[in-house]
Amino acid sequence: PWSSTFTTTNPIDDQTPPTLVLSIEPGVDPTQVLPGEKVRINAYAADQGTGVARVELRELDTDAPEAGFLFVDQKTVFGADAGPAIFVIDSANLVPGHTYQY
Repeated sequence: PWSSTFTTTNPIDDQTPPTLVLSIEPGVDPTQVLPGEKVRINAYAADQGTGVARVELRELDTDAPEAGFLFVDQKTVFGADAGPAIFVIDSANLVPGHTYQY
């Protein structure tokens, strides 16, 4: 199984893990994605210390959880002021009727 870890430049001062907030671009209903629809996911990363350097997007088909989280894409983050890391999911690659977790 996949797990997430974080490291800091000074473990004495930064004990708080980074946070990540995902949002779906307006105009898409995440509970009713149509086959072939492109879904834009905005990933807002933040950290109290040196910042976040990379954001990875992983996908879990909750109807087949034994497959585990699959790597989708990764983005390099250039500071919180740069805005979100943007990922695009092509729903044509998803199994119709299944539920996915990102």
